[in-house]
Amino acid sequence: MIFENKEEEKNNNNLSFDKKLFSEIISILSLFFSLFVIYISLKKVKMNITNKLILQIIISEVLDGINIILAIIFDIFNPYTFENYPKRMGICLTQIYLGIFSCLWNLFSSLFISLRIFDRMENKNRIFKNKFIFEYTTTMSYGIPCIISYIIWTVQVINQSNTLKNKSYRDYYPDGNQIKSNYFRYMYCWVSGWNNNILFIICGILIVGNFYFSIFKSVIFIKRVSNEIEEKEDSGRKSIQNKMKKINQMMWSLILYPVVSGIIWLLYFIFQIFAGLANDGVDFFNSFMKNGVGSWLLIILISFRQFIFTFLFFWTQGNLKKYAYNFICCKKSKKNQLIEGI
Repeated sequence: MIFENKEEEKNNNNLSFDKKLFSEIISILSLFFSLFVIYISLKKVKMNITNKLILQIIISEVLDGINIILAIIFDIFNPYTFENYPKRMGICLTQIYLGIFSCLWNLFSSLFISLRIFDRMENKNRIFKNKFIFEYTTTMSYGIPCIISYIIWTVQVINQSNTLKNKSYRDYYPDGNQIKSNYFRYMYCWVSGWNNNILFIICGILIVGNFYFSIFKSVIFIKRVSNEIEEKEDSGRKSIQNKMKKINQMMWSLILYPVVSGIIWLLYFIFQIFAGLANDGVDFFNSFMKNGVGSWLLIILISFRQFIFTFLFFWTQGNLKKYAYNFICCKKSKKNQLIEGI
């Protein structure tokens, strides 16, 4: 299922056809939905820093959806023979880079959103008053992950190349079939060994940063301001109620992205740990991940990730839903009227 090799197919440890098909169908549908939302957002939403970062999260998940679709091509080149190795590895190495980049891009964009929320609410916009930070935040959110991904990917390629050099043809492909090799692969190829550990540490730091700025700083600040408003003014007045409602809507609309992003990627790495324990023969995790509910939970997590972020943006943008409806029904909308967004 998770550790891709010839022996796994015999032991039914590879993903079953129904799970692959489910994941691929959801990914294709999510891809079309995401591209549609991106298109109408670029036409209708006023692109401030926050909205650009949110769109970057959606685009990063589009890349992840493409990775799953590439798995269809990967599985076409069967069996696992020396003749098919270059084609399969070409797709696999592409999946590794896109997978790392998608993961880091998502988390870096989420971190910048969290930092932007904190800076505007509690820090009096001190950080983003800096001209460089203000102008290049959206560039750094994908530029930094691009560089880090390339470094990790390069090390992974070198390690795999050295593994092949240290084995003869007969050792690596006995009877024309590839020998057992353990690495994390779930719908698409992923880094292995220390590369995965380093990536986990980087992602862990980003996830902690997301939670710190979005929950422990921004949410606590908004709660404190809300309590102060209630204490100083008559909370029964309609104007105060509207103000409180607006604050709460803004709070949840903004913190959803970094919080959801952190939770999803944290779960992803937890499932990796479970998969490793299953591969080591721990009975509970072996049953949970390879033949039980854990397998479906992970496939759902991977497949619906793109849809979740796109739906969050669509749901929190208010009038964007109305514009999308008019667009689908071919109704006219005011061309010059842009949605402020969040």
